[in-house]
Amino acid sequence: MMAKRPKPNKLDESKFAKPRYIWWEKEYLEHSYMHLLPTEYLTERFIDLLSNTLMTSAEGKVGIQSAPVSLMWYRFLQHVLAEAATRGLPYPKFLNKKFVPNWSKDGFFTSVKNKHSRRAFETVSAWAEETGVRQFSVIKYGKREHMERFLYTGEVLIRPSTTYDDEKLNRAQRDDENSFSIFGSRTSNGMVVPVSDLPNGLGDTYSMTTFVFTSDRDYMLYCMGGTLSATLFSQFGQAYDACVLVRDMKQFVSRMTIGTKDYFPHGDFVHRHCRTTYVDPLGAIPLIPKPNEKVGALPIPFIKHFRYAYQKEYRFVWVPTTPRRNLKEVCVSIGTLEDIAEIITL
Repeated sequence: MMAKRPKPNKLDESKFAKPRYIWWEKEYLEHSYMHLLPTEYLTERFIDLLSNTLMTSAEGKVGIQSAPVSLMWYRFLQHVLAEAATRGLPYPKFLNKKFVPNWSKDGFFTSVKNKHSRRAFETVSAWAEETGVRQFSVIKYGKREHMERFLYTGEVLIRPSTTYDDEKLNRAQRDDENSFSIFGSRTSNGMVVPVSDLPNGLGDTYSMTTFVFTSDRDYMLYCMGGTLSATLFSQFGQAYDACVLVRDMKQFVSRMTIGTKDYFPHGDFVHRHCRTTYVDPLGAIPLIPKPNEKVGALPIPFIKHFRYAYQKEYRFVWVPTTPRRNLKEVCVSIGTLEDIAEIITL
């Protein structure tokens, strides 16, 4: 006779993995690096993190990227929510309206409202389906008339770093390119350590101070993107209705170098080009390529706040060898790019 099967024990749910947000909350409570952060900065940080998760759907609506693309951002969003909860300010109570962007005037939401996002999604999807996988190095987004001149004549508008801090620009475009602030403490040897790198509890001993790193000179800047995305079209606003995809980076860099040498002589300017490093002012988000390199040591022209990380920017920079201010924009022709690039128009 077959033996009776033992009666199964009651399911022990504690043996199963907890949802990620539980672990992220526990992780934060063990090291509350935002303990002294003013509440208005919690709002700003929440919006900055959320911006990196936004996307536009096939219907042209606002959506949230799924894991694993946005997993890191979700993790740090949960940290903000955990800190707000410890202050007795559960979501969305801690979101101070004074520090929330005016979404009605934001380029991204205006793009969605006016169907620009939907056209961008349909155009990018059709291009991808028609061409299959095609290699490209960098992308320039802009107005169609400007992008056509860029492709066919190589017209490049290089602007002073100070011109990007302009109220007329939308949230995706505007930034102070001449300074960067972090929260932390200064060590005995003069190094500024971001607050998240301080041992737990030292935030109370060494008051969390704002340190502002400022460039001692203006510089010239030309920005490009590192990813083709309908969402990026939306972030830049409905005025952006074209982009140029550069396939041969080596040739493009060569033409930029040759085409600009008379405007930025070697003895007067240092020319560099590289991908942008995105920095968390609290030092918690690991976006710095070299983990052992402190924020204060990073050169201002090559860093940006992590709120712009979704852009994956590539930049060309011309820095004066001696401090200079009041630089003027320069329009340069580097020659046709038709042999190394192509254009997509909405």
